[in-house]
Amino acid sequence: MELDLETKQLLADLIAKPELVTQAHAGTLANLVKAYPYYQPLHLLLAKASLNNEDHTNTLATAALYTNGTLLHQVILPT
Repeated sequence: MELDLETKQLLADLIAKPELVTQAHAGTLANLVKAYPYYQPLHLLLAKASLNNEDHTNTLATAALYTNGTLLHQVILPT
C-alpha cells in the first residue's frame, strides 16, 4: 500500500510531535495499523488517539505489546 503525500506528511508530523494526536486521527491511524501492523509508532499514536474511545483498552494493550512501557508512558501522558 502506497501512502499519499498528505498521509505521509500527517504521519511524519504526528511522529515528530505525538502531543498533536487527537481523536480525529483515530480512523486514519486505525487504517494505517491494518496496512502496517508491525510499525510500532502507529500503535503508540493510535493508543493516544483512542484514549476516550470504547476501544481504548484494546489499542492500549496492543501498543504495550509492541513497545516498552516507558515509551508508551511517554507518548500517552502529556508532559
